[in-house]
Amino acid sequence: MNQLRLISLAIILIASIGCENLKTRSQLPKNKEPLPPTNEVQMPEELEEPVEVKTREVPKIGIIFGPGSVRALAHSGVVDAFQAEKVPIHAIVGIGWGALVGGYYASEGNVTKVQWQLSKLKKGDLVDKALISGKTERQPVLPFIKKVVPSDVRKKSLENFTVPFACPTVSYLVGTSVFKDSGSFEDALEQCLPAPPAFAPKGVWFADLNAIEESIRYLKQTGANIIVYVNVLQGGDLFSRNEIKEEPELAMYWLQVRRSHEALASLRGKYPELRELNVSASRQGLLEVGNLRLLPLAGKRAGAKMISMLKQEFGF
Repeated sequence: MNQLRLISLAIILIASIGCENLKTRSQLPKNKEPLPPTNEVQMPEELEEPVEVKTREVPKIGIIFGPGSVRALAHSGVVDAFQAEKVPIHAIVGIGWGALVGGYYASEGNVTKVQWQLSKLKKGDLVDKALISGKTERQPVLPFIKKVVPSDVRKKSLENFTVPFACPTVSYLVGTSVFKDSGSFEDALEQCLPAPPAFAPKGVWFADLNAIEESIRYLKQTGANIIVYVNVLQGGDLFSRNEIKEEPELAMYWLQVRRSHEALASLRGKYPELRELNVSASRQGLLEVGNLRLLPLAGKRAGAKMISMLKQEFGF
């Protein structure tokens, strides 16, 4: 009996201890309410910066169209190449006959008409033979200018040209070299074209055929940072053997002009912006008119090659 009582008390004691550890619903922890939505955008921890693509600008190209009598027709092909590739020309200096082609482009933005007129030249348009001595006689320059350059272009002021233009002329009395960059195109050509063997000078002014470094400095003053010199004097004979025999002084004069232009490489150290564009005109004498229509093609090939080199160098 006593054992049953003890067992019952033990059961009651164990049950009471278990109930003390039980919690009511009100005593249970409540679930947290969800956070309200937010409009803030969560940024990634690391954001890559956008890559800036830089394109190099086309350099300001100044061109010196060098001398060469009828060989200067090749300059028109060089202009064609620049236009075909849509490479702008910033400023132009024309030396001797280079002034004729370069100035026409600077005025009109093309060389089609002057290219056509020059391709039709005859030897009598350049020089004539004296009846008694048989020596070359220089023609007046103005009739030639009127033949190859239309009136509206001749009369245009250089200040109104589409592209800045100048040509060097020199006084044979005092050796003073001047750049014609104002006044009419006709007036500039009258002073910048005359040179042996073609064309008598106007007054005391001749074409300054050796004004290479002066032309470089002039173009730099216009803001050009690349200067292309177009040389049409390299290769071949400038005069026939008969012409040299008749006037050896004339042949010697042009030999010196050619040498001064071939020495252009010596200026590269002083002017790193200088580039030389040589046009092969070896079959063309200064007074020959038989192969003139081939010259623009030679100029265009040489011009396209120069443009390709400039694009590779400057990435435009």
